[in-house]
Amino acid sequence: MLVLKDGRGEAQFKFWVHKHFKLVTIGELQVVYGIKSNNPVITYEQLYTTIKECHERLGHHGRDKTWREARQQYCWIPFDVVVIFLSQCDVCWNCKGFPKPIAGLAPTVYAMNTSGAKSINKTPYEVVFGQKSRSDFKMWELLSEAGIEDEEKLPQEFIDALNEVDHDECNVVDLPTPCIQEVSTPVPSAHYSKQVINTIMSPRTTNNFEPSQSSLLLNTISHKENDTESTESNEDIICSSSTLNSIDDMNGNNNGDDISTPGRHKKIRDEAEEAYMKTIAKRQKLYDDAQHLRQFQIGDLVGLRIDKVDRTNTTSKILPCKVISIQSSSDNINTYSLD
Repeated sequence: MLVLKDGRGEAQFKFWVHKHFKLVTIGELQVVYGIKSNNPVITYEQLYTTIKECHERLGHHGRDKTWREARQQYCWIPFDVVVIFLSQCDVCWNCKGFPKPIAGLAPTVYAMNTSGAKSINKTPYEVVFGQKSRSDFKMWELLSEAGIEDEEKLPQEFIDALNEVDHDECNVVDLPTPCIQEVSTPVPSAHYSKQVINTIMSPRTTNNFEPSQSSLLLNTISHKENDTESTESNEDIICSSSTLNSIDDMNGNNNGDDISTPGRHKKIRDEAEEAYMKTIAKRQKLYDDAQHLRQFQIGDLVGLRIDKVDRTNTTSKILPCKVISIQSSSDNINTYSLD
C-alpha cells in the first residue's frame, strides 16, 4: 500500500509490487487489486471474515468449494488458511458423520456363544460345556430391568427354563463306581509291592489323611513274605477303584505296552463326521435330481411356461398341454410334441 502510494522501498521490491498490484480508488477508499485476476487483495486482518463469508455463502461445503469461491472473488488468499479455518468451524464438525461405535463385550460374547458351528450343528458353548448357554443377554437384561437381585425372587418361568435346558442337554452318563473293591492281584515280587504301597501312602497323601478316609481307601493290606530264596509271591490287596487304576497304569508302564485311549476330541470329530455325511447325502440327492430329468409318457398333462414376450394377449404364465408324441435322439434326449 505504501509503495503504491508514496513509492517507498527498494527498487527491486517496488518493481515487484508494480508488476502484480495496482491501486484502485472507490469513493473515498483506496483498495489494492491484483493485476492478473483483477480482484481485491485481502489484508491479514480481513482473512478470517472473508473466508467465513465465502464458506457460509456456499452452505458450509467442503475445502475445495470454499477455496474455489474465495479465488473467484478475491486474490492472494493462502490455501493453508482456508484449511485451518475449516478445521475450526463448529457447524462443519457438528454435521460431520462419525462411524458407529464398536459393540460392547456382552453382545460380542452373546453372539459368539449363540453362533452355530455348521459342521456339528452346535454352538461353541454347547461343544465345550455340553449344554446351551445360560448367559442369554436379553434374559438377564429383563431381570435387571425388573429389579430382581435375589435368587429366591426369580420368577417360576425363568427357573423352569433353566431346568428344561438341564434335562434336554444332559449327555453325561453316570457310571456306578463302588468305593471299595476287593481284588486279588498277583504281584511279581515283594519289592514291587512295597513300591506300590509307598506310592499309595506317600507323605503328600498322608498329610491330609483322616482315619475315616483311610478305612475307605485302604482297609487291609495282607502281605505274605516267603523265604529269601523265592523270587515270586502273591498278595491280596483290597483297595479303591482309583488305587486299582494307578496300579494298572504302573503295570502298563513297566511292561512297555502302549494303551491307545480315545482323545478328548473324538466325540466332536464323530459328530462332525456325521454332520458332514448328512450334508454330502443332501448335496448328492440334489445333484441326482438335477441330472435325472423327469420322463413323461404319451397322454400326460404338463405345464408349458409362457415367456414374457409371448404373453401379449394372455395373463396366465403356464399353459396346460398334453403329450401326443415322443421322439428320442441318439444322445438320449427326448423331444415331446404337445397339444
